[in-house]
Amino acid sequence: MKSQLNKKIIERFSRQIVLKDIGILGQKKILSSKVLIVGAGGLGSPVAEFLSRAGVGSLGIIDDDKVSLSNLHRQSLYNTSDIGKFKVKIAKDKITSLNNNFKLQIEQDNSQLLATFDAIQKTVVMLKVEVLQKLNISVDYVDADGD
Repeated sequence: MKSQLNKKIIERFSRQIVLKDIGILGQKKILSSKVLIVGAGGLGSPVAEFLSRAGVGSLGIIDDDKVSLSNLHRQSLYNTSDIGKFKVKIAKDKITSLNNNFKLQIEQDNSQLLATFDAIQKTVVMLKVEVLQKLNISVDYVDADGD
């Protein structure tokens, strides 16, 4: 974790730094955090976008699917020119254009990424249990509150 935040970082994240529950220390934690998202679909694509905008330091995305026409009405990272392309490759380009000051790892299907992250986005994991089971990874079920 950096001991100092530079002026650009403070300006970029000023709206969340002023929040009582975040502040400078919270923003430093966000900047040094690592989150893995399993699935870049209806929930995973906006989660990836919002986490990159919030300043998460390292973001990983696993998905082996390609964009299809039926994805476009609910998967915010994709448009018609993306049809037939792998979601993780499109997500990487678009998310990097939002915030290029963080580490982004993408995999179409790689369980090795799982061990390198602090948190796995739980809502997406619950909906993508079948992907984790294919990778021989056990999943503890949690509700939306994380209980």
